[in-house]
Amino acid sequence: MLSALAVTAATIALPPLMLGVHMARGISEKTVAIALVEAAAIWRGPGVTLVWKIDRGDGATEAAAPCRSCVRIEVVVESGTSADPFIPMPLGWIAFDEVDDPAREVHLSFGNAVTLVREWYGAAEANRMTLYERDILLGRALGRALAHEVGHYLFRSKAHTKTGLMQAHQKAAAFFSPVSPRLDVDTVQKALIASRLAASPPATSH
Repeated sequence: MLSALAVTAATIALPPLMLGVHMARGISEKTVAIALVEAAAIWRGPGVTLVWKIDRGDGATEAAAPCRSCVRIEVVVESGTSADPFIPMPLGWIAFDEVDDPAREVHLSFGNAVTLVREWYGAAEANRMTLYERDILLGRALGRALAHEVGHYLFRSKAHTKTGLMQAHQKAAAFFSPVSPRLDVDTVQKALIASRLAASPPATSH
């Protein structure tokens, strides 16, 4: 069954994935926009199209593209930071249930991304950055974290790889590099993604 699905997945276009984006107040809209474009660029290579609808929290929304029958997951961009110095600061995470099926909600930490910039570049250098430079770095980091968590959702797995985007722990340089990480998806993985997108119920209007 899987082999037949793999053949089919290799020859058809995958349905798009809709991201319903919810931002906490005070978070840079430019940073979030850059993050969404970054994540979309990473998944474009494997053939998955990410589209999104942004809820700014004031009743205003912004959609990148119309999508009538997309599978939808929620992306919550939080402003808080991790306070435990012994736990690596997560830029993104997704919960799994008791049968290891991922939730349809990804969380991103804007506050942890800001802290990572200050730790990697130093407080003095971070303070000298223009708003544009800061948005670029934060957007790259959050976009790559988002792409990683989308991978967990589409692959239906907590598993990590030794290299590449799906590593468990990325070095700060990988989050901020001008060169986006490559995401290689084999035929079997593409079949799993196709099954995931096809099996989920259509998005409801919000």
